[in-house]
Amino acid sequence: MTRSDAVINRLGETTINTMGSKMWIIKYNNRSDIDVEFEDGYIANSMRYDNFCNGNIKNPFYYSVYGKGYFGEGNYKSTINGKSTKQYETWSHMLTRCYDKKYHEKQSTYIGCSVYSEWHNFQIFAEWYDANYYEIEVR
Repeated sequence: MTRSDAVINRLGETTINTMGSKMWIIKYNNRSDIDVEFEDGYIANSMRYDNFCNGNIKNPFYYSVYGKGYFGEGNYKSTINGKSTKQYETWSHMLTRCYDKKYHEKQSTYIGCSVYSEWHNFQIFAEWYDANYYEIEVR
């Protein structure tokens, strides 16, 4: 720990991240190791202070997709090598059909549709997807 880290007490500092979520420092060990809490109670551990200042700490439970879907915590990725995963593409298209008002202007059939609430969490949907996905053999 540097001398300046020892002198500065950053506990309680508050800012807004790039997604518009309020967050504050609840633990400050040094500028490379802080814990941040969000309004919904989610705690991000071992973050960097500069990422906090720049608003670059994300809450995986923030409703970032049409105000309904969120990424969640888990092993599933939205992209691999710059390409969307099949789980993420399916999930995001499903949410688009159900919750995107601009999409409803073109496809009014989907107005009033909804997604099973547990599937609003991408991680839960992706796990279900992998357990149930199959392809039909073309003859």
